[in-house]
Amino acid sequence: MRGRRCRFGNRNIMRSGLSQKPHALAVQGAMAHTEVRKLLIPWTKDRGPFKAPPTHVRRGPQLEGQFTMTVRDDIDKYIAFFRNKTAEIGRLEVLPIYRKILYLVEIDTLSRAAFLGEKGHKDRVLKFLNEYSNWSIRDRVSAIHLQDSLKKNGKLSGPLFDLVNTRVREFKIRESKIYANDDLTVEEVQCPACSEVPSIVKEARYDELFYTYRNTLIHEFREPGKYQLPFEEYPNPFWDRVLNPNAREMPWELVVPLRFLEILCEGSINGLERCLIEQNRDPCLAYKFETPWPRK
Repeated sequence: MRGRRCRFGNRNIMRSGLSQKPHALAVQGAMAHTEVRKLLIPWTKDRGPFKAPPTHVRRGPQLEGQFTMTVRDDIDKYIAFFRNKTAEIGRLEVLPIYRKILYLVEIDTLSRAAFLGEKGHKDRVLKFLNEYSNWSIRDRVSAIHLQDSLKKNGKLSGPLFDLVNTRVREFKIRESKIYANDDLTVEEVQCPACSEVPSIVKEARYDELFYTYRNTLIHEFREPGKYQLPFEEYPNPFWDRVLNPNAREMPWELVVPLRFLEILCEGSINGLERCLIEQNRDPCLAYKFETPWPRK
C-alpha cells in the first residue's frame, strides 16, 4: 500500500499505520535529500470534517528504518513550512504586487487548515482573520467608504449620515492619511446604524475591504483604485488623497501596504499554530496530496 505523507517541508516522512514495499523505502531515502524548489505547492480539495485521533501518537506496524510520527510532529512541520515560505516571499526581488499575491495565496491556504469542511471561501477567510490573525482593528469601519456607500444608496440624512460626515470633515481638516486605527469603531456606528441598512455598515469594515482588495488583486491581477501609491512599509491599511488635476477635490484611495500583508501572514501562522497544538489537530488532513491526474 502506498504510504501517505505530510508533504510540508523538504522531507518525505512515512506515517505510521501504513505499510510500504522494501524497494520503495530505498527510493524514499534518496528522495529525502532532494530539496523541492517550489514556492507554493498545489493544493486540492479538503478531506472533509476532521476527526481527532484517540491518542497523541499514531500507532501501527513499523518497518525497519521507519519511525512513528505524532500529530505534534505534523503541526511543527506544517508551521515551519509556512514560516519558511513567508520568509522566502519577503526576500523576493520582484515588484510588490507579486509578493502581495503570494501572501494572499498563503492566507487562503492557511484558512483551509483552520476550518476543515468549510465551503464558503469568503466566510472561511474572514473567519480565519477574525480568529487567528491578531489583526486587532479588522472590525473598524471606514468613514470614507461608508460615506460614499450612504450617498450611493440615497441615505442622505439620519444619525449615521451625520456621524460619518462629521468624521470625514475632521479627516479633511487634518490633511493627512487616515489610518485604520483612527477610523470609526463598531461601537460608534452601532446605535446610529440601528435604523439604517446594516449591510452598508458591514461592507465598510476593514476586513470586508481587505477581501474586496484580495479578489481584485487575485482575479484581475491589479490593485483596486485608479492611482498607485508607493507606501509599502506601513503596518496597517490607510486612506490617502491623491492628486487628480481633473477633479474638484483630491480623491481618496485605500492603500494596503506590503508590510501589512507580511505581518498578517506571520500573525495568522502564530494563531493557527496555537490552536492546532491546543486541539491536537493535524493540519495535513485539510489537503489531498495525491495527484489529480489519472494513473495507468
